[in-house]
Amino acid sequence: MNVMMKVKQQAELSHLIARDWWQGGLLALLIFAVFASAFGVVYSSHVKRHLSAEYESLLQQQDKLDNQWRNAKLEISALASHARIERIAKAQLDMSQVEPDYQVVVVQ
Repeated sequence: MNVMMKVKQQAELSHLIARDWWQGGLLALLIFAVFASAFGVVYSSHVKRHLSAEYESLLQQQDKLDNQWRNAKLEISALASHARIERIAKAQLDMSQVEPDYQVVVVQ
């Protein structure tokens, strides 16, 4: 009977050790999960701040480029206006508009 009691005590002891390991391991796993989650939150916040700053910088650059494009369009339209071309033709090239008597219409 003494041997049976010893075997039963050893079984209970091994069961108790296994249960202790399981609970301790679960606690360690939960602690690790909490720290991993906290690290994930900190890292994602850092990435979000970095991306937000980059986004703002790109928006400012887009506004600057839009202004340059608008100014370039205005300058092109001013340079290509008929009045300016006619004025330059008269002043620099000594050209004038052909009078109707000297105009020739060519028809194919």
